Formats: sequence, C-alpha cells, structure tokens
Amino acid sequence: MEADAQAAESKVDKSPTKEEALKNAIRAAELYMKITKLASSDAERTRFRGKCKQLLSKAEEIKQASQWTPSVSKEVLLKAPLSGRQISRREEVILLEGSKLHGFKFPPWTNEPDNSLFDNNPDETPFYT
Repeated sequence: MEADAQAAESKVDKSPTKEEALKNAIRAAELYMKITKLASSDAERTRFRGKCKQLLSKAEEIKQASQWTPSVSKEVLLKAPLSGRQISRREEVILLEGSKLHGFKFPPWTNEPDNSLFDNNPDETPFYT
C-alpha cells in the first residue's frame, strides 16, 4: 500500500494538468492516511502523518495556483546504450548466424543509418511503408 502512495506522490509533479495533479495529491494523501491507521509503531505513524501533511499542503498550493506547470519536462531524450568493449569473434558469429532469415542475410548495423536512406523518391516505389 505504501508503494501505491509513493507512486501517486511521484505522479503529482509529473501531471500535465492542474486537475490531474490535484487528484494525484489527494489520492496520495488518502493512501497515507490509510497507512497511518495500519502502522504498527509510533515512529511509522509519525512519518506517515508528516507525509500526509506535506501532501495536503502541496494540494492546497496546487489548488490556489493560477497556472500549473509540471516540474518534469514531457520530453526526455534517451540515448542508446553504447558498449565500450569490442565483441569477440564468437559473438560476431552468433550475431551473423542469428541475422539470417529465409535465405537472406541481415548483418548487424555497425553505426546508425543516415535518414536519407529512409526518404522516398517520388519516381521510385517506396521501400518502407
């Protein structure tokens, strides 16, 4: 249940709209209230009450804000992982054997292809649909 509350709490700052952020903050606060009732020790209850108060004040801030801007940008640019080591001859053979399909060979790429390769010429039939 605590994992659900933490997930809802993390969605607050990532929410694209003010209404969604408020809904997530209230949901997280309600979950922390339920967890507080189920907590076995006083230290846990105190920690969960603090989280609940923090989320309620965050919900009040969201409610009174005239405009909502998410703190995390919508676009995250990811890079492909690159290995620093050379693959062994045995690994190359495994990759080449695995790249055969219906008698055709599709060798692994050594670098990223140029975008012009995928452009369609008006007088040619398209390679990719």
